[in-house]
Amino acid sequence: MILSVGCGKSVFKYNQIMMIKVLFFAEAKKIIKKGEVDLDFTGKTVLDIKKELLEKYPSLETSFNSVVFAVNEKYATENTVLKDGDVLAVIPPVGGG
Repeated sequence: MILSVGCGKSVFKYNQIMMIKVLFFAEAKKIIKKGEVDLDFTGKTVLDIKKELLEKYPSLETSFNSVVFAVNEKYATENTVLKDGDVLAVIPPVGGG
């Protein structure tokens, strides 16, 4: 999109496309039948990519109620900002005894 301003200059505004690798485990991996996907992503946060994944794979909704996320092997909140090349892991609940 090009926006014109009063002094005759143009301002260019665009969404930067990033490549994000998403790793799936357990139930989520079974649902999408893949352990990982590479996504072109124009959002900013973990929450944005969560929404995008749910649009692409609606059957993930139930399993996404109980997962946590990690970005580059560190636990992350839904407000964590992603960068090009990040690896997002979708981690299911873990039980043990």
